[in-house]
Amino acid sequence: MSAPAASDLLRRFPASKRVGNRVDFEAAYPGILFLDPAEPQAMDAYLREAGVLEAGEMVVRAAKAGEATMNCTVRVTTNRRTMIAKQSRPWVEKHPQFSAPRDRALREIMFYELVANDPVVSRLMPELILGDRRARILVLEDVASGVDYTGIYRGETLDERAVDQLADYLTALHAILGGRVAIGELANREMRALTRAHMFFIPLQPENGLDLEGIEPGLTGGARTLREDEAFVTMVARLGHEVYMAEGTNLVHGDFFPGSFLRARQGPRIIDAECCFAGRSEFDVGVLLAHLLLGRLPGQLSDRFLERYQPSGRWDEVLVLRLAGVEIMRRLIGYDQLPLGYGIEPRLELLKLARRLVMDPQRDLIYGP
Repeated sequence: MSAPAASDLLRRFPASKRVGNRVDFEAAYPGILFLDPAEPQAMDAYLREAGVLEAGEMVVRAAKAGEATMNCTVRVTTNRRTMIAKQSRPWVEKHPQFSAPRDRALREIMFYELVANDPVVSRLMPELILGDRRARILVLEDVASGVDYTGIYRGETLDERAVDQLADYLTALHAILGGRVAIGELANREMRALTRAHMFFIPLQPENGLDLEGIEPGLTGGARTLREDEAFVTMVARLGHEVYMAEGTNLVHGDFFPGSFLRARQGPRIIDAECCFAGRSEFDVGVLLAHLLLGRLPGQLSDRFLERYQPSGRWDEVLVLRLAGVEIMRRLIGYDQLPLGYGIEPRLELLKLARRLVMDPQRDLIYGP
Protein backbone atom coordinates (compact mmCIF):
# COMPACT_ATOMS: atom_id res chain seq x y z
CA MET A 1 0.00 0.00 0.00
CA SER A 2 1.62 3.23 -1.12
CA ALA A 3 1.75 6.40 0.99
CA PRO A 4 -0.39 9.32 -0.28
CA ALA A 5 1.24 12.37 -1.80
CA ALA A 6 1.39 15.62 0.14
CA SER A 7 -0.92 17.26 -2.41
CA ASP A 8 -3.54 14.59 -1.71
CA LEU A 9 -3.34 15.29 2.01
CA LEU A 10 -3.72 19.02 1.43
CA ARG A 11 -6.86 18.34 -0.56
CA ARG A 12 -8.16 16.25 2.30
CA PHE A 13 -7.61 19.11 4.76
CA PRO A 14 -8.36 22.16 2.62
CA ALA A 15 -8.17 25.74 3.80
CA SER A 16 -11.76 26.84 4.40
CA LYS A 17 -12.95 30.12 2.95
CA ARG A 18 -14.46 31.23 6.24
CA VAL A 19 -12.59 29.18 8.82
CA GLY A 20 -12.59 30.63 12.32
CA ASN A 21 -15.86 32.50 11.86
CA ARG A 22 -17.95 32.71 15.04
CA VAL A 23 -21.19 33.36 13.18
CA ASP A 24 -20.77 30.18 11.15
CA PHE A 25 -19.84 28.22 14.29
CA GLU A 26 -22.93 29.32 16.19
CA ALA A 27 -25.13 28.61 13.18
CA ALA A 28 -23.67 25.12 12.86
CA TYR A 29 -23.79 24.36 16.61
CA PRO A 30 -26.80 26.19 18.08
CA GLY A 31 -26.88 26.37 21.86
CA ILE A 32 -23.17 25.52 22.17
CA LEU A 33 -20.95 27.99 24.03
CA PHE A 34 -18.35 29.66 21.82
CA LEU A 35 -15.48 29.98 24.27
CA ASP A 36 -14.21 33.56 24.31
CA PRO A 37 -11.77 35.06 26.84
CA ALA A 38 -13.43 38.45 26.31
CA GLU A 39 -16.70 37.16 27.80
CA PRO A 40 -16.20 36.19 31.46
CA GLN A 41 -19.93 36.52 32.19
CA ALA A 42 -20.73 33.83 29.63
CA MET A 43 -18.05 31.63 31.20
CA ASP A 44 -19.59 32.20 34.65
CA ALA A 45 -23.01 31.15 33.40
CA TYR A 46 -21.61 28.08 31.66
CA LEU A 47 -19.60 26.86 34.66
CA ARG A 48 -22.48 27.55 37.02
CA GLU A 49 -24.92 25.52 34.92
CA ALA A 50 -22.36 22.70 34.64
CA GLY A 51 -22.03 22.55 38.44
CA VAL A 52 -18.35 23.49 38.46
CA LEU A 53 -18.69 26.65 40.55
CA GLU A 54 -19.19 26.21 44.26
CA ALA A 55 -21.65 28.17 46.38
CA GLY A 56 -20.52 31.80 46.48
CA GLU A 57 -17.93 31.30 43.76
CA MET A 58 -17.98 33.56 40.71
CA VAL A 59 -15.84 34.21 37.66
CA VAL A 60 -14.02 37.52 37.98
CA ARG A 61 -11.67 37.37 35.00
CA ALA A 62 -10.91 35.39 31.85
CA ALA A 63 -7.85 35.71 29.64
CA LYS A 64 -6.10 33.86 26.86
CA ALA A 65 -3.90 31.13 28.33
CA GLY A 66 -0.57 30.92 26.50
CA GLU A 67 0.05 30.45 22.79
CA ALA A 68 -2.11 27.39 22.16
CA THR A 69 -1.86 25.88 18.69
CA MET A 70 -4.85 23.59 18.27
CA ASN A 71 -7.53 24.92 20.63
CA CYS A 72 -8.98 28.06 22.13
CA THR A 73 -7.53 28.01 25.65
CA VAL A 74 -8.67 30.35 28.41
CA ARG A 75 -7.48 30.87 31.99
CA VAL A 76 -10.58 31.44 34.11
CA THR A 77 -10.10 33.21 37.44
CA THR A 78 -12.79 33.01 40.10
CA ASN A 79 -12.81 34.62 43.52
CA ARG A 80 -11.36 31.33 44.84
CA ARG A 81 -9.18 29.64 42.19
CA THR A 82 -8.04 29.53 38.61
CA MET A 83 -8.97 26.93 36.01
CA ILE A 84 -8.11 26.28 32.38
CA ALA A 85 -10.93 25.94 29.85
CA LYS A 86 -10.20 24.74 26.32
CA GLN A 87 -12.47 24.13 23.35
CA SER A 88 -11.80 22.29 20.12
CA ARG A 89 -13.33 23.91 17.05
CA PRO A 90 -13.33 22.80 13.40
CA TRP A 91 -10.07 24.60 12.69
CA VAL A 92 -6.52 24.95 14.02
CA GLU A 93 -6.62 27.94 16.36
CA LYS A 94 -3.11 29.17 15.52
CA HIS A 95 -3.45 28.47 11.79
CA PRO A 96 -7.15 28.97 11.02
CA GLN A 97 -6.56 28.40 7.32
CA PHE A 98 -6.39 24.69 8.20
CA SER A 99 -9.48 22.76 9.16
CA ALA A 100 -9.17 20.22 11.97
CA PRO A 101 -11.32 17.50 13.55
CA ARG A 102 -13.69 19.08 16.04
CA ASP A 103 -13.90 15.80 17.96
CA ARG A 104 -10.30 16.01 19.15
CA ALA A 105 -11.61 17.17 22.55
CA LEU A 106 -13.44 13.85 22.88
CA ARG A 107 -10.16 12.00 22.44
CA GLU A 108 -8.50 14.17 25.09
CA ILE A 109 -11.34 13.59 27.57
CA MET A 110 -10.96 9.85 26.96
CA PHE A 111 -7.21 10.15 27.58
CA TYR A 112 -7.75 11.77 30.98
CA GLU A 113 -10.22 9.05 31.90
CA LEU A 114 -7.80 6.30 30.88
CA VAL A 115 -4.87 7.66 32.93
CA ALA A 116 -6.84 8.76 36.00
CA ASN A 117 -5.98 5.65 38.02
CA ASP A 118 -2.30 5.50 37.14
CA PRO A 119 -0.37 7.25 39.94
CA VAL A 120 2.70 8.10 37.86
CA VAL A 121 0.85 9.53 34.87
CA SER A 122 -1.98 11.29 36.72
CA ARG A 123 0.42 12.92 39.19
CA LEU A 124 2.12 14.72 36.32
CA MET A 125 -1.11 15.96 34.74
CA PRO A 126 -3.83 18.42 35.79
CA GLU A 127 -7.11 17.09 37.13
CA LEU A 128 -10.00 16.98 34.66
CA ILE A 129 -12.72 19.03 36.37
CA LEU A 130 -15.23 18.88 33.52
CA GLY A 131 -15.34 17.01 30.24
CA ASP A 132 -18.23 18.43 28.20
CA ARG A 133 -18.53 16.17 25.20
CA ARG A 134 -21.40 18.11 23.65
CA ALA A 135 -19.56 21.46 23.64
CA ARG A 136 -16.11 19.89 23.10
CA ILE A 137 -14.87 21.74 26.19
CA LEU A 138 -12.47 20.58 28.89
CA VAL A 139 -12.10 22.40 32.20
CA LEU A 140 -8.83 21.55 33.90
CA GLU A 141 -7.01 22.26 37.11
CA ASP A 142 -4.55 25.13 36.67
CA VAL A 143 -1.40 23.35 37.78
CA ALA A 144 1.25 25.95 37.13
CA SER A 145 2.02 29.54 36.23
CA GLY A 146 1.40 28.86 32.55
CA VAL A 147 5.11 28.98 31.73
CA ASP A 148 6.15 26.07 29.57
CA TYR A 149 9.56 24.58 28.78
CA THR A 150 10.06 26.21 25.37
CA GLY A 151 12.77 28.36 26.95
CA ILE A 152 15.16 25.48 26.24
CA TYR A 153 15.34 26.76 22.65
CA ARG A 154 16.70 30.06 23.96
CA GLY A 155 19.34 28.94 26.43
CA GLU A 156 17.34 27.67 29.41
CA THR A 157 18.29 24.31 30.87
CA LEU A 158 16.38 21.12 31.53
CA ASP A 159 17.63 19.50 34.71
CA GLU A 160 18.21 15.79 35.14
CA ARG A 161 15.30 15.43 37.55
CA ALA A 162 12.89 16.76 34.92
CA VAL A 163 14.35 14.43 32.29
CA ASP A 164 13.84 11.49 34.64
CA GLN A 165 10.24 12.53 35.35
CA LEU A 166 9.45 12.78 31.65
CA ALA A 167 11.00 9.37 30.98
CA ASP A 168 9.08 7.81 33.87
CA TYR A 169 5.84 9.40 32.66
CA LEU A 170 6.27 7.86 29.20
CA THR A 171 7.22 4.49 30.68
CA ALA A 172 3.99 4.39 32.68
CA LEU A 173 1.82 5.90 29.95
CA HIS A 174 2.91 3.46 27.28
CA ALA A 175 2.05 0.50 29.52
CA ILE A 176 -1.50 1.57 30.40
CA LEU A 177 -3.23 -0.44 27.67
CA GLY A 178 -1.59 -3.61 28.95
CA GLY A 179 -0.53 -4.84 25.53
CA ARG A 180 -4.02 -4.64 24.00
CA VAL A 181 -4.46 -3.31 20.49
CA ALA A 182 -7.01 -0.52 20.76
CA ILE A 183 -9.19 0.52 17.83
CA GLY A 184 -12.26 2.70 17.45
CA GLU A 185 -12.14 6.12 19.09
CA LEU A 186 -8.67 5.60 20.56
CA ALA A 187 -7.27 5.18 17.05
CA ASN A 188 -7.88 8.95 16.66
CA ARG A 189 -7.30 8.58 12.94
CA GLU A 190 -8.59 12.01 11.90
CA MET A 191 -6.15 13.83 14.15
CA ARG A 192 -3.36 11.50 13.13
CA ALA A 193 -4.08 12.16 9.47
CA LEU A 194 -3.82 15.90 10.12
CA THR A 195 -0.59 15.49 12.10
CA ARG A 196 0.83 13.21 9.42
CA ALA A 197 0.18 15.86 6.79
CA HIS A 198 1.93 18.58 8.80
CA MET A 199 4.81 16.42 9.99
CA PHE A 200 5.64 14.03 7.17
CA PHE A 201 4.40 15.71 3.98
CA ILE A 202 3.67 19.44 4.00
CA PRO A 203 7.18 20.59 5.08
CA LEU A 204 8.65 18.74 2.09
CA GLN A 205 6.17 20.16 -0.41
CA PRO A 206 7.80 23.02 -2.39
CA GLU A 207 4.64 25.14 -2.68
CA ASN A 208 3.13 24.81 0.77
CA GLY A 209 2.42 28.49 1.42
CA LEU A 210 5.01 28.92 4.19
CA ASP A 211 7.46 31.83 3.84
CA LEU A 212 10.68 30.30 5.18
CA GLU A 213 12.74 33.38 4.27
CA GLY A 214 10.42 35.44 6.43
CA ILE A 215 11.11 33.07 9.31
CA GLU A 216 14.88 33.01 8.85
CA PRO A 217 16.80 34.22 5.78
CA GLY A 218 18.63 31.32 4.17
CA LEU A 219 16.25 28.63 5.41
CA THR A 220 14.77 28.09 1.97
CA GLY A 221 18.06 26.65 0.73
CA GLY A 222 18.18 24.08 3.53
CA ALA A 223 14.59 23.09 2.84
CA ARG A 224 15.27 22.79 -0.88
CA THR A 225 18.14 20.38 -0.25
CA LEU A 226 15.84 18.03 1.65
CA ARG A 227 12.93 18.43 -0.76
CA GLU A 228 15.14 17.46 -3.68
CA ASP A 229 16.52 14.42 -1.84
CA GLU A 230 14.23 11.71 -3.22
CA ALA A 231 15.48 9.02 -0.83
CA PHE A 232 14.86 11.26 2.18
CA VAL A 233 11.38 12.30 1.03
CA THR A 234 10.46 8.67 0.39
CA MET A 235 11.70 7.48 3.78
CA VAL A 236 9.86 10.26 5.60
CA ALA A 237 6.64 9.37 3.76
CA ARG A 238 7.09 5.72 4.68
CA LEU A 239 7.57 6.56 8.35
CA GLY A 240 4.36 8.56 8.33
CA HIS A 241 2.41 5.85 6.58
CA GLU A 242 3.86 2.64 8.02
CA VAL A 243 4.86 3.70 11.55
CA TYR A 244 2.92 6.76 12.67
CA MET A 245 -0.43 5.57 11.27
CA ALA A 246 0.08 1.95 12.35
CA GLU A 247 -2.10 0.41 15.05
CA GLY A 248 -0.29 -0.43 18.26
CA THR A 249 -0.56 -1.47 21.88
CA ASN A 250 0.80 1.66 23.54
CA LEU A 251 -1.16 4.69 24.71
CA VAL A 252 0.73 7.54 23.01
CA HIS A 253 0.50 11.18 24.07
CA GLY A 254 1.06 12.31 20.49
CA ASP A 255 2.48 15.81 21.10
CA PHE A 256 5.16 15.18 23.70
CA PHE A 257 7.33 18.28 23.37
CA PRO A 258 8.30 21.21 25.67
CA GLY A 259 5.27 23.27 24.66
CA SER A 260 3.11 20.57 26.28
CA PHE A 261 5.05 20.72 29.57
CA LEU A 262 4.24 23.37 32.17
CA ARG A 263 6.76 24.38 34.81
CA ALA A 264 5.58 23.63 38.33
CA ARG A 265 7.46 23.61 41.61
CA GLN A 266 7.56 19.81 41.61
CA GLY A 267 8.69 19.57 38.00
CA PRO A 268 6.96 19.37 34.60
CA ARG A 269 3.21 18.92 34.28
CA ILE A 270 1.95 17.41 31.02
CA ILE A 271 -0.96 18.89 29.06
CA ASP A 272 -2.51 18.88 25.55
CA ALA A 273 -3.28 15.24 24.85
CA GLU A 274 -5.78 15.75 22.00
CA CYS A 275 -3.34 14.06 19.59
CA CYS A 276 -3.28 10.87 21.69
CA PHE A 277 -3.71 7.48 20.05
CA ALA A 278 -3.01 3.79 20.44
CA GLY A 279 0.12 3.14 18.43
CA ARG A 280 3.90 2.85 18.54
CA SER A 281 5.61 4.17 21.67
CA GLU A 282 8.66 5.12 19.62
CA PHE A 283 6.76 8.19 18.41
CA ASP A 284 6.63 9.96 21.81
CA VAL A 285 10.22 9.04 22.59
CA GLY A 286 11.48 10.20 19.20
CA VAL A 287 9.62 13.51 19.43
CA LEU A 288 11.06 14.40 22.82
CA LEU A 289 14.54 13.34 21.72
CA ALA A 290 14.19 15.71 18.74
CA HIS A 291 13.42 18.62 21.06
CA LEU A 292 16.37 17.92 23.29
CA LEU A 293 18.45 18.24 20.13
CA LEU A 294 16.57 21.33 18.92
CA GLY A 295 17.28 22.87 22.32
CA ARG A 296 20.97 22.04 21.75
CA LEU A 297 21.10 20.54 25.22
CA PRO A 298 24.07 18.36 26.23
CA GLY A 299 24.04 14.96 24.56
CA GLN A 300 24.32 13.37 27.99
CA LEU A 301 20.74 14.48 28.72
CA SER A 302 19.46 12.72 25.60
CA ASP A 303 21.42 9.63 26.56
CA ARG A 304 20.02 9.78 30.11
CA PHE A 305 16.48 10.05 28.78
CA LEU A 306 16.87 7.05 26.46
CA GLU A 307 18.43 4.96 29.23
CA ARG A 308 15.82 5.94 31.83
CA TYR A 309 12.83 5.19 29.60
CA GLN A 310 11.69 1.55 29.81
CA PRO A 311 9.78 0.40 26.72
CA SER A 312 6.60 -1.63 26.92
CA GLY A 313 6.04 -4.19 24.17
CA ARG A 314 7.89 -4.14 20.87
CA TRP A 315 10.65 -1.58 20.59
CA ASP A 316 12.94 -0.34 17.87
CA GLU A 317 15.48 2.37 18.70
CA VAL A 318 16.18 2.89 15.00
CA LEU A 319 12.59 4.10 14.63
CA VAL A 320 13.08 6.47 17.56
CA LEU A 321 16.09 8.07 15.86
CA ARG A 322 14.35 8.30 12.50
CA LEU A 323 11.23 9.86 14.00
CA ALA A 324 13.44 12.33 15.87
CA GLY A 325 14.92 13.36 12.54
CA VAL A 326 11.49 13.90 11.02
CA GLU A 327 10.40 16.00 14.01
CA ILE A 328 13.52 18.19 13.76
CA MET A 329 12.84 18.69 10.06
CA ARG A 330 9.18 19.68 10.46
CA ARG A 331 9.88 22.06 13.34
CA LEU A 332 12.46 23.89 11.24
CA ILE A 333 10.77 24.03 7.82
CA GLY A 334 7.10 23.29 8.59
CA TYR A 335 4.18 25.25 9.96
CA ASP A 336 4.75 24.20 13.58
CA GLN A 337 7.55 26.64 14.25
CA LEU A 338 9.34 26.99 17.58
CA PRO A 339 10.58 30.15 19.37
CA LEU A 340 14.20 29.41 18.53
CA GLY A 341 16.88 31.68 19.90
CA TYR A 342 19.48 30.98 17.21
CA GLY A 343 20.03 31.92 13.59
CA ILE A 344 20.53 30.26 10.25
CA GLU A 345 23.77 28.33 10.73
CA PRO A 346 22.58 26.17 13.66
CA ARG A 347 19.30 25.57 11.82
CA LEU A 348 21.08 24.36 8.69
CA GLU A 349 23.29 22.09 10.79
CA LEU A 350 20.20 20.67 12.48
CA LEU A 351 18.60 20.02 9.08
CA LYS A 352 21.70 18.03 8.13
CA LEU A 353 21.40 16.15 11.42
CA ALA A 354 17.74 15.46 10.67
CA ARG A 355 18.68 13.85 7.37
CA ARG A 356 21.35 11.69 9.00
CA LEU A 357 18.97 10.54 11.71
CA VAL A 358 16.39 9.52 9.13
CA MET A 359 18.73 7.92 6.60
CA ASP A 360 21.57 6.57 8.74
CA PRO A 361 20.27 6.38 12.33
CA GLN A 362 23.00 5.91 14.92
CA ARG A 363 22.86 6.51 18.68
CA ASP A 364 26.03 8.63 18.58
CA LEU A 365 24.15 11.30 16.62
CA ILE A 366 22.33 12.42 19.78
CA TYR A 367 25.46 14.33 20.67
CA GLY A 368 24.43 16.87 18.05
CA PRO A 369 25.53 18.17 14.66
